[in-house]
Amino acid sequence: MEKRSGDDDQFFFRPYTSSNTNFTDTNTDEDEEVAVNSDGCRGLLVVHQAGWWRCLLERYDSMCLLDATYNTTRYAVPLFFLCVCMNVDYVVIVTFITLYEDTACIAEALDVVCQ
Repeated sequence: MEKRSGDDDQFFFRPYTSSNTNFTDTNTDEDEEVAVNSDGCRGLLVVHQAGWWRCLLERYDSMCLLDATYNTTRYAVPLFFLCVCMNVDYVVIVTFITLYEDTACIAEALDVVCQ
Protein backbone atom coordinates (compact mmCIF):
# COMPACT_ATOMS: atom_id res chain seq x y z
CA MET A 1 0.00 0.00 0.00
CA GLU A 2 1.07 3.55 -0.55
CA LYS A 3 1.70 5.86 2.38
CA ARG A 4 0.93 9.56 2.24
CA SER A 5 3.67 11.80 3.60
CA GLY A 6 3.08 13.00 7.13
CA ASP A 7 0.19 10.62 7.68
CA ASP A 8 -0.14 7.10 9.08
CA ASP A 9 -3.03 6.23 6.77
CA GLN A 10 -2.26 3.84 3.93
CA PHE A 11 -4.14 3.75 0.64
CA PHE A 12 -4.03 1.48 -2.37
CA PHE A 13 -5.85 2.59 -5.51
CA ARG A 14 -6.17 0.85 -8.86
CA PRO A 15 -8.53 2.71 -11.21
CA TYR A 16 -11.30 1.13 -13.21
CA THR A 17 -10.45 0.08 -16.73
CA SER A 18 -13.06 -1.12 -19.17
CA SER A 19 -12.75 -4.71 -20.30
CA ASN A 20 -14.85 -7.50 -21.72
CA THR A 21 -16.61 -8.58 -18.54
CA ASN A 22 -19.61 -10.87 -18.30
CA PHE A 23 -22.50 -9.08 -16.61
CA THR A 24 -25.50 -11.13 -15.52
CA ASP A 25 -28.50 -8.95 -14.83
CA THR A 26 -30.83 -10.71 -12.38
CA ASN A 27 -33.67 -8.24 -12.93
CA THR A 28 -34.55 -5.52 -15.39
CA ASP A 29 -35.28 -3.01 -12.60
CA GLU A 30 -32.25 -0.72 -12.31
CA ASP A 31 -32.42 -0.60 -8.49
CA GLU A 32 -32.09 -4.36 -8.13
CA GLU A 33 -28.88 -6.28 -7.48
CA VAL A 34 -26.59 -7.10 -10.41
CA ALA A 35 -24.35 -10.16 -10.19
CA VAL A 36 -20.90 -9.52 -11.63
CA ASN A 37 -18.23 -12.10 -12.37
CA SER A 38 -14.70 -10.83 -12.95
CA ASP A 39 -13.44 -13.88 -14.92
CA GLY A 40 -9.95 -13.08 -13.64
CA CYS A 41 -10.00 -9.45 -14.86
CA ARG A 42 -8.54 -6.87 -12.54
CA GLY A 43 -10.91 -3.98 -11.98
CA LEU A 44 -11.32 -1.15 -9.50
CA LEU A 45 -9.67 -1.69 -6.13
CA VAL A 46 -9.48 0.82 -3.28
CA VAL A 47 -8.02 -0.21 0.09
CA HIS A 48 -7.75 2.08 3.14
CA GLN A 49 -6.13 1.37 6.49
CA ALA A 50 -5.45 3.95 9.18
CA GLY A 51 -2.30 3.74 11.27
CA TRP A 52 -4.08 2.99 14.53
CA TRP A 53 -6.11 0.30 12.73
CA ARG A 54 -2.83 -1.51 11.94
CA CYS A 55 -1.98 -1.51 15.66
CA LEU A 56 -5.36 -3.11 16.40
CA LEU A 57 -4.78 -5.74 13.71
CA GLU A 58 -1.43 -6.65 15.26
CA ARG A 59 -2.92 -6.89 18.72
CA TYR A 60 -6.25 -8.63 17.98
CA ASP A 61 -5.39 -10.64 14.87
CA SER A 62 -6.66 -13.96 16.22
CA MET A 63 -10.27 -13.31 15.15
CA CYS A 64 -11.29 -11.24 12.15
CA LEU A 65 -14.68 -10.67 10.56
CA LEU A 66 -15.33 -9.60 6.97
CA ASP A 67 -18.57 -7.68 6.47
CA ALA A 68 -19.97 -6.25 3.24
CA THR A 69 -22.61 -3.65 2.47
CA TYR A 70 -25.41 -4.60 0.12
CA ASN A 71 -28.03 -2.42 -1.56
CA THR A 72 -27.04 0.66 0.43
CA THR A 73 -26.09 2.78 -2.56
CA ARG A 74 -27.36 3.18 -6.08
CA TYR A 75 -24.08 1.87 -7.48
CA ALA A 76 -23.32 -1.85 -7.75
CA VAL A 77 -19.92 -1.52 -6.07
CA PRO A 78 -19.48 -3.56 -2.88
CA LEU A 79 -17.87 -1.99 0.18
CA PHE A 80 -16.14 -4.37 2.59
CA PHE A 81 -15.13 -3.91 6.22
CA LEU A 82 -12.52 -6.09 7.88
CA CYS A 83 -13.11 -6.07 11.64
CA VAL A 84 -11.34 -7.50 14.67
CA CYS A 85 -12.97 -8.64 17.89
CA MET A 86 -11.64 -6.60 20.79
CA ASN A 87 -12.39 -7.20 24.44
CA VAL A 88 -15.54 -5.04 24.21
CA ASP A 89 -16.79 -4.95 20.62
CA TYR A 90 -15.81 -5.30 16.95
CA VAL A 91 -13.75 -2.50 15.40
CA VAL A 92 -13.19 -1.81 11.70
CA ILE A 93 -9.50 -2.09 10.78
CA VAL A 94 -9.60 -2.10 6.95
CA THR A 95 -12.08 -0.85 4.36
CA PHE A 96 -11.93 -1.80 0.71
CA ILE A 97 -13.98 -1.41 -2.43
CA THR A 98 -13.81 -3.86 -5.31
CA LEU A 99 -15.53 -3.69 -8.65
CA TYR A 100 -16.38 -7.38 -8.56
CA GLU A 101 -17.70 -9.38 -5.66
CA ASP A 102 -15.88 -12.67 -6.15
CA THR A 103 -13.26 -14.66 -4.32
CA ALA A 104 -10.34 -13.54 -6.48
CA CYS A 105 -11.01 -9.82 -5.94
CA ILE A 106 -11.56 -10.18 -2.19
CA ALA A 107 -8.40 -12.28 -1.86
CA GLU A 108 -6.44 -9.66 -3.80
CA ALA A 109 -7.64 -6.89 -1.49
CA LEU A 110 -6.71 -8.94 1.57
CA ASP A 111 -3.27 -9.59 0.05
CA VAL A 112 -2.78 -5.83 -0.28
CA VAL A 113 -3.57 -5.48 3.43
CA CYS A 114 -1.05 -8.19 4.36
CA GLN A 115 1.82 -6.51 2.47
